Amino acid sequence: MTRSARILAPGAFAVILGVGLAVASTDLDTDPGASAALTEAAADNAAPERGLAPRIDGIRLQEREVARLRTEAVTAANRARDLSWELVRDGDEIFDFLTAAQTLGASKADHSVMHPDGPLAAVRAVAMVRALRAEAESRADRLTARMAAIHAAERKRDELLERLAEGLERLDHDRRELAGEMRFVSGAAPAPDRVLSEALATAGTIDELISEIARRGNASWTETGTNQNLIWPAPASVVQDFGTSVMGGAHRHGIELSAWPMSPVVSPAEGGVRYAGPFLDYGNIVIIEDDSGLMAVLAGLSRVTVENGTEIAQGDVIGILGGRSPEVQDYVRYRDQETVSGLRETLYMEIRHGQRPVDPVPLLSGENG
Repeated sequence: MTRSARILAPGAFAVILGVGLAVASTDLDTDPGASAALTEAAADNAAPERGLAPRIDGIRLQEREVARLRTEAVTAANRARDLSWELVRDGDEIFDFLTAAQTLGASKADHSVMHPDGPLAAVRAVAMVRALRAEAESRADRLTARMAAIHAAERKRDELLERLAEGLERLDHDRRELAGEMRFVSGAAPAPDRVLSEALATAGTIDELISEIARRGNASWTETGTNQNLIWPAPASVVQDFGTSVMGGAHRHGIELSAWPMSPVVSPAEGGVRYAGPFLDYGNIVIIEDDSGLMAVLAGLSRVTVENGTEIAQGDVIGILGGRSPEVQDYVRYRDQETVSGLRETLYMEIRHGQRPVDPVPLLSGENG
């Protein structure tokens, strides 16, 4: 089955099903024209899904550019701040020297030679005044250069912040356009199988849900390991590692990722969608399985684009994260506290093979943002 035939929204599936029933009555195997019509209908209905990949790639390029602009803007802001603080720190010394220089500058030359210790002392006094004036001019030049450096750093900071604001606005626009092109699953979805229905009804945590599904899994599963190389579900950083201790002394069986708000989420593996929908307060979850016993679980999605029973390929869009695009001030201010400040969304990812949870990170390959 091709990727385009596997990823179809309910409406598209209904169209193809109708076409399939019609050609079935004329014996599809002996009617090449009908077969071609069916293939063309499938391609037409799958076209919007195929068009998402370049849009997603473009958004990820923008995310990297925005992150680069933020780094440069923060560097320029820190430079302007440090130069200003240095000027404040040296302010008393600069003020005292400039006051003395102004006093010397206001003195008349003929007064400076009127020294009580005689002409020799007067000559020395004149030389000292000239040296002080030269030092004052040199310090004034350095002060002017320091002020110019501060203003240059502030201009660069402001220019980068303006470009950053434009980049965030453009990124928000493109994300919303992408979300508008996605075919989200809404309304009544196909019911999950009996095992999953019972697990959904009794589990109190996502770990209990996945453990119960894995315990009562496919009898044909093997424990020899998966031959699938997984891909990252979204450009993200790992904020909670596999095996991290949680409340009650238990250990986390998955990883927690931090990603951009409104990020599209793709399937890390190929397989069948065992369940796609809400679960307790975890948001929407998607459970993907293959015949070898690999189970990939993603939790925290705002909306999903796949249904129970759908066969999907690795890299197919399965949903989108929630959240909102940050304001430029918050994006810069909370650079090291993005998850806490709500500037990033969290996505939980767990991988099991048979009944055994495994660390996803060594299995993940490909580009991650």
